[in-house]
Amino acid sequence: MAARSTGGLVVATASGDAQVSVYDDNLQLKFDVQPYPGFTGGVNVGAGVFNGEDFLFVAQASRGGRVEGYSLKQKVSGRGGLIPAFDFAPFGEDFTGGVSVAGLAGAGPEPAVWLQLILGFGLAGAALRTRRRAAL
Repeated sequence: MAARSTGGLVVATASGDAQVSVYDDNLQLKFDVQPYPGFTGGVNVGAGVFNGEDFLFVAQASRGGRVEGYSLKQKVSGRGGLIPAFDFAPFGEDFTGGVSVAGLAGAGPEPAVWLQLILGFGLAGAALRTRRRAAL
């Protein structure tokens, strides 16, 4: 089973040349992404699960309305090198406004959380059963 990150930080430019920097939980740079070459309207970012993989979503904050998705499964460190898995215009090619993005979490708890829930309910049931026997 792959180890999951416990956190991190994603920083994006609000204006000027579009750039996104991703840092790990020790605030060490993992990689930079320069989406939309020549675009100077700033970007919005989000992260989430897409097709079962962790993704970084980058959207043009103004004048363009495009969204790129980057799979974080790619083994990249340092500057550049991350290739978008998709690039699309969610509101059509003629849309000239900006786009905001947000990621969605997975559909359910992690397997370890399920185990904790089951054990917790089992222990609570055992405690109730023991109390009931002692009262009789």
